[in-house]
Amino acid sequence: MPDSTALVPVPAPACAALAPAARRAQEYFRAAQAENTRRAYASDWKHFSAWCRAAGQGRRVGLPYGSTPATCPVRALEAWLAVLGADEGPLFRAINRHGQLAGRRLTAQSVALVIKRLAAQAGMEVKDLAGHSLRAGLATAAAAAGVPERAIMAQTGHRSLGTLRKYIREGSLFLENAAAKVGL
Repeated sequence: MPDSTALVPVPAPACAALAPAARRAQEYFRAAQAENTRRAYASDWKHFSAWCRAAGQGRRVGLPYGSTPATCPVRALEAWLAVLGADEGPLFRAINRHGQLAGRRLTAQSVALVIKRLAAQAGMEVKDLAGHSLRAGLATAAAAAGVPERAIMAQTGHRSLGTLRKYIREGSLFLENAAAKVGL
């Protein structure tokens, strides 16, 4: 039975060389049987994360297992890592027109094209979609589900409440609606 969450390192570009080591550390943590070993790994990871934050080298993000295997982010990431099979290089890479994995990272434009293609297949309007649409979608869905803003900020990496609120697109219009509360 998998843990309910996975700790996923999000290295900054300057720290990308540490990504393979971080993936291996996660594997060791998951394989550890003894509670003391798991505590030691967690403690080491806490210190490493603090060092990364102090050095401006990345942050730690909790990636929960989804309730539906087909849409589970952890399972998708694990499957993608199995496809990569490499210990170094960018996590999200280009795939050429022949279906071959490239060594270079996806560009922002490539991410936008993938999002637009998949949204069009789902029958959505794609004109204004891009990579940040995913970030705004998460923030909006979380706000609509009643997730506190500080928890949304921790997940999305926003440092400013004002900036976060720009990402939340009408997600909480009806959650704390003054007109609804007065019985109109």
